[in-house]
Amino acid sequence: MTVFFVSKKNLSCPSQCPKINYMVDALPTFKVNSNNTSVNGTSLKGYITTTYETLTNLLGPSLEGSDDDKTTAEWTLEFDDGTVATIYDWKTGSTPTNLHNWHIGGKTHRAVELVEKALNIKTYFAKF
Repeated sequence: MTVFFVSKKNLSCPSQCPKINYMVDALPTFKVNSNNTSVNGTSLKGYITTTYETLTNLLGPSLEGSDDDKTTAEWTLEFDDGTVATIYDWKTGSTPTNLHNWHIGGKTHRAVELVEKALNIKTYFAKF
């Protein structure tokens, strides 16, 4: 699944409006759960507090959890700039359905920043 958002460009008001140009901030474009996305080398970088339902509405169905039962649901996001992010539960036993602090994995904290911008949900960095 590829998700596209409006890119940054000038939008002009129709001819009936005063001559004003509007600037729309670019939202990151990303692929979700692509088989070509490598998550090797990613680790916990932050958290996003939301529900499983919200994540599935925004990102589609999750991947199945890990064989060792450390995760039960996971999404991989690959942004156009090459940044890879993962959103997953961690050692919950079963997929959380209520409000939950989902983990955000990545190679850098940019993954957390892009997840927040793309999903329009507040994130926060993990503190070590």
